[in-house]
Amino acid sequence: IYIMKHGDSSIQGLQFKLGNFEISSGNLIEMTVGSEHFNYTMAVESFTHWTHIAFTWNQLNRKSEIFIDGLKKTEHIFNPSTNEKTEFSTNPVLEIKAKAAGLTFTGLVFDNRILSDTLIYQLAENCSSNLSNALLTMNDVFTADTIDTDLSSSTCDVNNECKTNPCDNDNICISEQNGYSCQCLSGYSGANCDIPPNFCKVNGCKNNATCVSHFANYSCICDSNCTGTFCETQIVHGNWGSWLDWTDTNLDDNFCLSHSTIYSYKNSFNCTSVSDSTSCVVTCQDGYSFARDYQPLDQYKCGPQTGHIWNAIPPPCARSDSPRAVRATAAVTYNDVDCSNEESLSTTLIQNLNIFQCVENKTCTVSTSTSGCERRRGQSTVTSVQTVIQIYSELSEHPLIFEEFYSNNIVSSGLLEVVTAYTDLTMSLYQLNTTDVLTIYDKGTIYTADLSSLIIKIDITCPEGTVEQQLICGMNKSF
Repeated sequence: IYIMKHGDSSIQGLQFKLGNFEISSGNLIEMTVGSEHFNYTMAVESFTHWTHIAFTWNQLNRKSEIFIDGLKKTEHIFNPSTNEKTEFSTNPVLEIKAKAAGLTFTGLVFDNRILSDTLIYQLAENCSSNLSNALLTMNDVFTADTIDTDLSSSTCDVNNECKTNPCDNDNICISEQNGYSCQCLSGYSGANCDIPPNFCKVNGCKNNATCVSHFANYSCICDSNCTGTFCETQIVHGNWGSWLDWTDTNLDDNFCLSHSTIYSYKNSFNCTSVSDSTSCVVTCQDGYSFARDYQPLDQYKCGPQTGHIWNAIPPPCARSDSPRAVRATAAVTYNDVDCSNEESLSTTLIQNLNIFQCVENKTCTVSTSTSGCERRRGQSTVTSVQTVIQIYSELSEHPLIFEEFYSNNIVSSGLLEVVTAYTDLTMSLYQLNTTDVLTIYDKGTIYTADLSSLIIKIDITCPEGTVEQQLICGMNKSF
């Protein structure tokens, strides 16, 4: 068990080695027992708050479990038939190596007992690893012979002030001792990044129009003599001419105001004018979308048929948010399975799935479960077994920042993470259908999946208040 914090991104940050038992952790957690390896990817780009990490190892069945902040994230069974033994109980010499700058860790404990899930959760909640009779603790680290190494005390902060997302406008929160700080992006400022940039510093308003800076853009307020998005068009008012002719050019009572007067947040207009009638199709600017239950009309019209008044005001658009997770579930049936081999069959399948692209690229975790042998487990009974494979990609909360992508072709870390995770996951599903990954060779028997029974489902987990809209998440209710 240990508690770690890191201010920057790092694939591997901290490495522990005890005999032939080795753990490397950062975004990528790698566990090595002798010549065998197991990887798990943490779906965070940086440890900006204290993260409690716990490992368990059961020598009897060579099973390992990984807990993050008190919750079990994954488990792995190493080859149970190997004669290779762990050496840390007979050679308690701990090596610690920092593989990236800026790491802080505390609460280190190596214990020769398997701790219960409840105890691990309690230790994480209390930001503590205080265990009696532990094999190694932080005290051993400070009393060890640390040549050319300076050690200083650090204190874990039990409160993660960033849980409430105090930094506005999708900016980055960094949890600190007894507080937090915000890393502001895209020109925002203020303690909570709540002060938007002044978009009126550089603006295109014409004819002495007043510029008003909004949340993510600006608008121009025209006087009574001008119209247009930038007040660029002067209105010609109808009047009696010198020949006493009535001119019908742009009469005040028979004139449609510019579509800018019905503009809502991040709308984009495509308008067509015929004679004195105008119709507009309204969409959202790049990186934004309408709420699922708050869609625009097919057309917005103004002209004689509407009394020269726009028929409606379009709904505002909302910023697209990153999903929190992408999960694919595949269910398939194996026929004529000997229930006494169910556990080894599942273990072999997990090893087969390591060829998945998302596993190799460390963008997902894979787990399996079986049903059909519940009442016959351990008995030599032949039956059909349904196997469920879950491919899970957990994503960070970093903003997508589509504006930068569409304007400057700059791909934010959040957008890159979503695209990479989804690409790796879909390619892994392709491998499921086009390779023999589902064919299991176990104890001299070949088990072939019934592909006609294969069912695949993909779920997107969105933040609260949003729903999935073509892989990204948007608002699910009106403003």
